[in-house]
Order: sequence, then C-alpha cells, then structure tokens
Amino acid sequence: MYKYLILSLVLVIGAAAVVVGCNAASTSSSSSAAGDGSGSAVLQLNNTGTMDLLDKGTRVIDVREPNEYRAGHIPGVELIPLATVASAASSWDKSEPIVIICRSGNRSMQAANTLKGQGFETVYNVTDGMNGWTGDVLQGDEQGEWPTDDSVEIDTEDHM
Repeated sequence: MYKYLILSLVLVIGAAAVVVGCNAASTSSSSSAAGDGSGSAVLQLNNTGTMDLLDKGTRVIDVREPNEYRAGHIPGVELIPLATVASAASSWDKSEPIVIICRSGNRSMQAANTLKGQGFETVYNVTDGMNGWTGDVLQGDEQGEWPTDDSVEIDTEDHM
C-alpha cells in the first residue's frame, strides 16, 4: 500500500512539472513572435527588420557605451547608454514604436524590458545587435542619418 501511495505522489508531481514547463515554454515563445507590435512582450527583430523600420522613420536607440558607439554605429541611430535609458525615456512618447540595439542583444533586451515596464507599447529588441549588423556603419561621435533615397533596396519579408 505504501508503494502505491509513493508512486501516485510521484505521478502527480511529474504531471504538475509538465504543466508548469508547458506554460513556461509558451510564455517564452510568445516574446519572440513579431506580431503587430501590440501586447506586453518585447518583440524580437533581425537586421532586415531593423533596416525596414529605419526606412519607415522608427526611432532606434543604441544602448552601448560611448566608446563602443564611436567605434561603429548605424547611421541615424541615437546613443542612450543602458544606465540612462530609464531617465531619458521619461520624456518619450510611449505610443511610438522604439527599436533597441546593443553589441549582442543582451543589453538591448534589458533596455527593452525597462521600457515595457514604463508602459511603452511597442518595443523591439535587435537580437544579434551590432555583432550581426550587415548594413552601413559610421565611426565617431556624429549620429549621421539613415539613407532615405529610393536606391536602397530592402527585403521586407525577412522579419523574425
């Protein structure tokens, strides 16, 4: 009898672990879906998607440190180091979409979560960061401008 009680308890605990694991997996996968930008998840974006949003005039923030920005940054992207994002964002329009980039995607995800926590509606994280960037790069402090001429062709079908 004691054997069956222990076996039943193990089965119940195992079933509960499976249910909790499934719920955690479905929560983490929803944060990577690009969708329409609504909802509470930080949206994940690749380089092509970032270029497309830059072409549309979406604000892109680089959260690396100034020395990293000077070494190479995307034209038209403003520098707001991670440590200052929360205070700088207090004056930003929370209904406007924002793309966040860093070196590898880690700091930008921290910044994106901070902005979502402050009530920003649509926040994108560039998953590969500057490590995976294949577009134009400027060096120095000058922010520059993202090219707006029609000669730049972007494949808009390759969003994550």
